[in-house]
Amino acid sequence: MQSQSQNRKPLTKLIAAAMIPTMLLFSTSCSLVSGRSQRLSVASTPDGAEVIINGELVGVTPLQTKINRRDEANIMIRKEGYKTITKTTSRELSGVGIVDVIFGCLWLVPLLGLLGDGAYSQDPKNISVILPAK
Repeated sequence: MQSQSQNRKPLTKLIAAAMIPTMLLFSTSCSLVSGRSQRLSVASTPDGAEVIINGELVGVTPLQTKINRRDEANIMIRKEGYKTITKTTSRELSGVGIVDVIFGCLWLVPLLGLLGDGAYSQDPKNISVILPAK
């Protein structure tokens, strides 16, 4: 009759064999489970200016909204009697994306995380403008 420890050995090996590839995958693709959007704050002097992001009115200043991490945003800030100011965000590698690159290189696994939106962030995250009078 086999002991219980001998019966558990094949199960333990199977669990270990399944866990190793899973751990490697997750250590190189954290960005795949990160959020697709990030917070953007927009403020103006004077307050109450319309904020239009990529052609869509999203509210008036001061405001916090969410934008897609992967796509650059074109932000227009306008108010009657003042000149319109336009700002553009730029995409950069996020902290999570950097972790994906480092672990992808260490484990020699394709950098799957760079396919996810979470690998990127938009800069700046806070926009504050002074609207000049016309």
